[in-house]
Amino acid sequence: MQLSCYLDKPDLDLMGAWQDGLLDAPSDFDRAKATDQALAGQLWTLTPFRELKLVHAVQQPLLEPRFQHLTVTRNLGDTFARITDEFPIHGKSTIKVALEAEWTEQIDDQVSDAAPTVRSAGAKPFEIQQAISHDVAILDGRHEFHDTKHRNVTYTAVAT
Repeated sequence: MQLSCYLDKPDLDLMGAWQDGLLDAPSDFDRAKATDQALAGQLWTLTPFRELKLVHAVQQPLLEPRFQHLTVTRNLGDTFARITDEFPIHGKSTIKVALEAEWTEQIDDQVSDAAPTVRSAGAKPFEIQQAISHDVAILDGRHEFHDTKHRNVTYTAVAT
């Protein structure tokens, strides 16, 4: 939308551009019409407009991301897993999609006589920025583990 300021009638005569315009006006100049336009903020020489972009913000994306064909590949000896998928999102209400991961690990430090313990672990491997015009999220990234241990990981896509 275009936004400009309007003027009060007494302030119109204070505008130098208005005074100069009247002196240089052609003979068929409609002073009454120009005065009405100037007071309404419709003469760009007096009150130039600015373009405003209006946004209707929502608290959360209108479409929850759901994996369609999630593929996780980890080759023998790799310390990372490669993650790919494409799934629909609501482009106008989604600015990014983050990947979250959760798993459990058995801890056996072999130092104490205590039995092995299980601990929960998690990570946020990566996130992708979305353009407003795109209605498809394309995941293509790496989840780095920094070791070669086996894990059963549960991945979740979270849109913001």
